[in-house]
Amino acid sequence: MLKKHYLLGSIALFFLSGCTGLPLDTKITDQYETEIQDHVITIGKDGELRAPLTGDKIAQGGQEAYLNNIVNRIRAYIEEKKSNGKNAKLVLFIHGGLAHEAGALKRALETYPLIKASGKYPVFINWNSEGIRSYGSHLIRIRQGDISPWAKLTAPFYLLTDIGNTLITAPKAWLVSGGHMLNSTFLQEYDSLSYCNNGNRLNIRCTKDNADYWNVRRKLKWIITSPSKVVTTPFAYTLGKPAWDIMLRRTNTLFYTPSDLELKANAVQYAPKYGAPGSGALYQFLAKLEEKIQSNQYSPTLGVEIIGHSMGAIVVNKIINQGFNLPYKNIVHMGAADSIENLFNLVIPYLSKNKEVQFYSLALHPKNEDREASASGLTPSGSLLTWIDNQYTVPETVMSKRSGRWDNMARAIDLIPNDPDHIKRNMHFTIFGIQGRKECTKEELKSLKIKGLEKFPKKTLYCTAEEHGDFDELPFWLPEVWKGAHLPAQGD
Repeated sequence: MLKKHYLLGSIALFFLSGCTGLPLDTKITDQYETEIQDHVITIGKDGELRAPLTGDKIAQGGQEAYLNNIVNRIRAYIEEKKSNGKNAKLVLFIHGGLAHEAGALKRALETYPLIKASGKYPVFINWNSEGIRSYGSHLIRIRQGDISPWAKLTAPFYLLTDIGNTLITAPKAWLVSGGHMLNSTFLQEYDSLSYCNNGNRLNIRCTKDNADYWNVRRKLKWIITSPSKVVTTPFAYTLGKPAWDIMLRRTNTLFYTPSDLELKANAVQYAPKYGAPGSGALYQFLAKLEEKIQSNQYSPTLGVEIIGHSMGAIVVNKIINQGFNLPYKNIVHMGAADSIENLFNLVIPYLSKNKEVQFYSLALHPKNEDREASASGLTPSGSLLTWIDNQYTVPETVMSKRSGRWDNMARAIDLIPNDPDHIKRNMHFTIFGIQGRKECTKEELKSLKIKGLEKFPKKTLYCTAEEHGDFDELPFWLPEVWKGAHLPAQGD
């Protein structure tokens, strides 16, 4: 029995890391119960639309009405802006993996009034990425990409295999984690921040830091917590991978549900093929939005700003490649969990065809990325992106690693094409410095012109990011934050 509880505890330690959310404040929920439905699209594990507050599945007819309501609210907002001679800005925000529904909803509840106060219209895409449930789907629901009626019967074998792999691969896990510790704590292969002084070659801004602030403290913490890492590292190495795979699956079901890809009784091919209408709630929303915008010719007065944190950046890259004729103006990755390869294969080709679109990538300081502590340092060090690179994937080359880690991206930055030359002009990279403080000061809030915070006395906004989960707490809807313009640059 003791061994069983110890195993479950080790699994839980893994799921405490990443893009976790905060408990939901019921008072805030009651206050904005009606209005939140104008700004939140909650999507279940198979791409189905769900009620944001209860989590109940919305029937097909109700789904149509729910999405139409949001699209009509956006239309009314555009018309209001147009009547006042102003351009409208729609913000689509997609959170990352390992996010609990309550935490994602809390963020939307506290943030959408602030975004509206800035003159923009926010829509939060809250998708099912909770870690323990993702691992549960791997055990009892999904087999080789399909929903299987036999999954529950075979679950014990999958669990035993996962535990067995944990024991078998423990030496490799210790070597990989130890190598990461050695490289990030004691060795420096190269100085990726040298690109901050690259003249006019690229739009790269590194914000000022206190370079030695965490250095000694983190080394000591690593040494003190090392015994626990010996135990938890193998479990994090093997048990997180299936959850990661299920979450990747769910970035796809946002667009195409399992029913879309069933073999129909009287069909000779799978339907629909990619490019045909999908029944995923996000696909349906984008399709309705495109139809409304195009039919009313709002494109000249509307700019769509699409922002993704962590795995949300994977969803962003899928959105811009779905073929919707939407007036995207700004594409923002915050600690992107997608690969550099996909940045080159999906984002850059889109930028080459759309000269007016600006791309922003926000990253942690490499030392912060590598030395982030999860579960009070009891699990392997590093942000979720380092876990993905080191534990959940086997990168073929550097191009297969996460584009949101600056140490990775700096190695591929010179591969960004010069032809057409506007691509480099339209790509912006901001690397936040090492800081001893994350919360915005009154002066910073004033300079960023943040309005509406008086309604949320307990709401804390960050003006820099030190850990992977901090990006969600930034005023992520403001261009000044994307550019790091609100903070002094390195060398100032």
